[in-house]
Amino acid sequence: MTGIFGGIDIGNRSINAVLIDDHNIILSSYSKFTQENAIIGAKHALNKAIELSGKSFEDLKVIVATGVGKKWINFANKKSSEVVCQALGASLLYPQEMTIVNIGAESYRAINVNERAVVTNYVENDKCAAGSGIFLEEMSSALGVDIEKAGEICFNSPRIEKISSFCAVFAESEVVSAIHRGIPIEELLAGVHEAIVERIASIVRRVKPNKEIVLTGGLANNICLKKMLQEKLDITIIVPENPTVVGALGAAIQAKR
Repeated sequence: MTGIFGGIDIGNRSINAVLIDDHNIILSSYSKFTQENAIIGAKHALNKAIELSGKSFEDLKVIVATGVGKKWINFANKKSSEVVCQALGASLLYPQEMTIVNIGAESYRAINVNERAVVTNYVENDKCAAGSGIFLEEMSSALGVDIEKAGEICFNSPRIEKISSFCAVFAESEVVSAIHRGIPIEELLAGVHEAIVERIASIVRRVKPNKEIVLTGGLANNICLKKMLQEKLDITIIVPENPTVVGALGAAIQAKR
């Protein structure tokens, strides 16, 4: 089958679309915030990716959807799990044995993958959002900080203010109380990041990680989180150039298959 193949990853905070050709070459990608319903957002992301690729909709042979909102994408030819798509996408970028740590808005998971892009083990978080993007977003908001800048602010903090509660409601109260006590924002943010890293590291240890970790998802570009996780696990961490589209890339590979 010749043509182009599309993958769409519908998350709680973002929608990502990727197009590849017959040789698994990435033609284009497009990401947007999840602002409207899943179908409208997915169609918009896909059309933008097609526009960027210089191709036409008629060239698109198969579409595969993944992510928490995949069930709503009625124009997709197939739906695929986030775990499989993360494995396929990361393995195309790094064809080797690895552990993928995928951190989304409400979920995070550790996935062991062999050199043939086959998932050998994985663990996901429970229903608690602590350790996810939403937790950091809520804590950053309580501190009056843009989530995109949170990692930079706490990266070189001289100390870490411990956050004892993993519940977002109680943690927010703890953070507000610390602000009133005059604790610097960078130290509080360092404590929030440490709390997140503790939760993520616990599931990574459960899969018995491989020698390298590929970090994907919305928090992968957070330099403080990467630094703390690497120190906590004593494992090399790789961040792809565009870590938010790895799942959509895997869905596009599924489409080609």
